[in-house]
Amino acid sequence: MAATWVSLAGKYEVSDDGDLVILGELVQDVQTGTSPAVGNYLSSEVFWGGKISATIEFHDTVEESACEIMLFRNPQTNGFVTAGLGSAKPFMYEIRSWSENNWTYHSVYGNIENLHPNRKYHIEVVLEGSRIKLFSDSVLISDFEFPYFLNQSYVGIWSLSKGK
Repeated sequence: MAATWVSLAGKYEVSDDGDLVILGELVQDVQTGTSPAVGNYLSSEVFWGGKISATIEFHDTVEESACEIMLFRNPQTNGFVTAGLGSAKPFMYEIRSWSENNWTYHSVYGNIENLHPNRKYHIEVVLEGSRIKLFSDSVLISDFEFPYFLNQSYVGIWSLSKGK
């Protein structure tokens, strides 16, 4: 049975193949004018360890774009932990957490200038207890020991995009 998706923020569609397609756009921001839309999507799949993988492709542009696997989300506080591509300029890969309206960057690597449109990136995240491993195209990018154990949660996607 295919996972179902719920949007907490952002627009998406599900392709005929069952893939999540994020429909980014420019949105009005009170402080900065226009900015890429943030997307927060939860699937019906529950995760509390093991391996999650995704194929990520930015079709239109990679400027101000990101796509990260959400490993854990606390529905009481809306805090979450992500690992993926593109949002920690000038870095290309990150493991980070959102809590109390702030990002904490736990691990950042690579140069964002190496993120290209119309290229497929196979991202894999392995969670073993509190250890998070981030792979890109089968290459280990980061092996980070998180400061606390991540409980069972719905898995999701966090994105930043002004295009597909």
